[in-house]
Amino acid sequence: MANKKSRSKLIQIFIAIGIIAVIIISFGVNVLGFKKHTGIPEMLLEMKISNHVEGQQALARVNTLHGVDIPLVGAIIADYSHDFNPYHKNDDKVNVWIGKTKSAADATELINRMYQGIQQGKGNTPFSNARKITVEGREVFQTDGPGGQHYFYAMSAPEPRVIWLTISAGNPGAVLRESVKVF
Repeated sequence: MANKKSRSKLIQIFIAIGIIAVIIISFGVNVLGFKKHTGIPEMLLEMKISNHVEGQQALARVNTLHGVDIPLVGAIIADYSHDFNPYHKNDDKVNVWIGKTKSAADATELINRMYQGIQQGKGNTPFSNARKITVEGREVFQTDGPGGQHYFYAMSAPEPRVIWLTISAGNPGAVLRESVKVF
């Protein structure tokens, strides 16, 4: 009888340990683990993705923002921040909008239209003073507007795309240099 009781207790202990192990593994994978987002890095410097939209939902946001249909084949919108870390005292944030185009020529045309539109004050744009700068050997446009420092540029590889960055950071130059490397 004592033998059955000790075996029963042992089984209960193993079941409890098994349940605890499943909970810990699930927490690690679902809460602590990185979620994979296609086409963009999980981390930007020490910032982590805090919001992410892609596909048709991102395309709809791009078109709503501009008030017209932009000739894109895909889009990604991602926010990076330190919000995941309550001990991090840095409020740096980066908002990234990526519009995928059919060709590098289409990306260049879109960038030029954006630059000209801001320069000429077309539409109800809150942006002004568009100017060209060079970052990591790449032509980047910088513009003044609400919510941080604004930059946009075209990339042809690995796929043609237009990138708009809104950077709110103590050192926007470092964030911009890293962004040009990874987006």
